[in-house]
Parts: sequence; structure tokens; C-alpha cells
Amino acid sequence: NVFCVPVVNGLGMGIGFLVWGAMQIIVGWSVARFGLFGFLEATEVKHNLINYIGIIIVLVSGVLFIFVKHDEKEKEPMSQSVPSETTALESNSFHENFTIQSPSEKKSSEGFINKKELLHKVPYLFMTMCLAILHGLMMAPIAILKQRNPSTDPYNVFDYIWSFYSTVFVFSTIYFVLYCIIRREKAYVGRELVLPSVGYGILWTSGMTFWFMSSDRLSQTVAYPITTRLPAIISALYDVLLYKSITGRSNLIFLAFAIGVGIVGVVLIAISNQNF
Repeated sequence: NVFCVPVVNGLGMGIGFLVWGAMQIIVGWSVARFGLFGFLEATEVKHNLINYIGIIIVLVSGVLFIFVKHDEKEKEPMSQSVPSETTALESNSFHENFTIQSPSEKKSSEGFINKKELLHKVPYLFMTMCLAILHGLMMAPIAILKQRNPSTDPYNVFDYIWSFYSTVFVFSTIYFVLYCIIRREKAYVGRELVLPSVGYGILWTSGMTFWFMSSDRLSQTVAYPITTRLPAIISALYDVLLYKSITGRSNLIFLAFAIGVGIVGVVLIAISNQNF
């Protein structure tokens, strides 16, 4: 979760969550489907081919989300002083280049900018992949414990909730203390964030509890794709409707196409374990 802030700043909430969700589905699904180095038994599905096709489509959707353009907020200038002679010369030089630029040069320049933007995303994509791998393995310890200690109680999954949430609370506290120590007086602790954080904690805890139950009843191979893709789609809609960080007709059409591809993959994975 420490990576969440730079990922959202670098890729946007929608794109970051969509790529993260695609990777998380792959990791969580593969661990449940094939097992974990002998520690966790493999889970069989009723229609292997449909299951595999669904996973491939979800992976393709994750790649598509990388190329959705996210508008970063423009930084305010550091000072309002009178531009220096060098700055003026650079400005005049830029103006001259702009006025005599041919269509082929303009196209080459745009290609260079797009390549630069893609390279700028690389470290944030790496963080997103780390997030996805860790979150994909999140349920593995609980599944291993349940496998080693079988129970006839249909609600025995709730026995693991307290330890799960306690660990999250302890490590979040440790990270916050380290942040305050490192940043010192520069640490940002906004009073206006306290109540929203409490509300978010309640919503997140409720959602995770439902996830525990759905994963227990439906199997992880079905629950993981559904519970990771839908929040990412909602985040993308927030980026479009609220934050306005994804704009442009062609960009929005591409985003809608990527979301549609992801939904198709999720549906195929969900029905792969059903009788028909």
C-alpha cells in the first residue's frame, strides 16, 4: 500500500488500478489454479479452455490500459521573476522552430514526446507490478491454513479476519511513524483527511470481509477476477467523471474498449467453473 500514492500520482487512479488489477488477477488466479510450490493444492475448474482464454483476455486488457493517456496536473512555476536573457533566447528559439516546423518534423516530435511519456511511466508500472504480486498472494496464507486445518464450519473463514486486519493496522502505523520521522516538519497530516480515512477504513474492511466469504464459497479462481476488476473500472470512471484526468474523445473510446475487453475476460473466467 506504500506504493499506492506514487502510482496514483504517476499513472492516475483509474489507469493505475486497472493495470494493478490485471496483474493481481493473474497472480491470484495462478496461485489458486496451479498451487504454490507444494504449499497450496491446485484448484480444478470445470472448463479449462474457457478459463485460460479469459485469463489471456484480462492480461491483454491490462496491456491496453498502459497506453491510455493520463493528463498530469501542471506544476506552478517556481518563481514569477523576469525571465533571464538565456530564457528569452530559448523562448525566441522555440518560437522560431515552431513557426518553421514541417508536418514530418511535427510528427517526429510528437512521437518523441509519446515515447518520453511511456518511459516516464516505467518506474510507476514497476511499482504497480509489485503491488499486484503482493496483493495476489494476499489470500495464500489463509488458504494454506484452511487447507492444513480443515473444518466443517461454513463460516470458519472469519476466524482469520482479526489477524489479517490487525497486521494491516500495525504495519500502517509503522509506515506512518517512519514517514513522520523522515519528513519531520515537512510531513503532511491534514485534519480534513481524518474522517474520510475512517470512513474509507470501514468501507475497505466491509469489502474485504465480503471478499473472504466470496472467495471461500466461489473459489479463488472465480472470486479474484471479479473482486479485482470491478473496483478498477470504478476508479477509471472517477478519473473520467470527477478528476477529469482522462480526456479526449479518442482516448475515452480507447479506455472504453480496454474496459470492455477486461469485462469479457472476467465473465469468461467466472463462467469457466459453472455447469452448462
